[in-house]
Amino acid sequence: MQWKSRGEIKENEKHKHITERLVSGVDEYLLKKINKNVKFSDFVKSLGILEFSNTVQAIETADFIEDESPVEVLTIKIGLGMCNKGVILFEGDTSSVINIVNRIEGMGLKELISSEVINSPNREFLKSFHF
Repeated sequence: MQWKSRGEIKENEKHKHITERLVSGVDEYLLKKINKNVKFSDFVKSLGILEFSNTVQAIETADFIEDESPVEVLTIKIGLGMCNKGVILFEGDTSSVINIVNRIEGMGLKELISSEVINSPNREFLKSFHF
């Protein structure tokens, strides 16, 4: 195996499309939110959703969100689909959710597939939102 120039990503010589990546320093509290079922409170100000092409980037970004923003990460769904996508679901006041989504979009992460902010989702929507 050889190290790529981008930090802690290693390229597997035998399987060119498989990479190894060391993720360290993730809070134990955050790890407990991986694939956790979501139970919404009675009132959600704003809901943020970020979709990534791989699970590692989802975990790293959720850690960044917890460290850099007052929003609360509700769950990190990993291993979705054939390509092991990752999705982060978080809530907070509208300005904080919009701010952190804009910061993450501005980072230019190639793994970011989509991002959404749902302002004041109604109770019926949240009841039908199975995630």
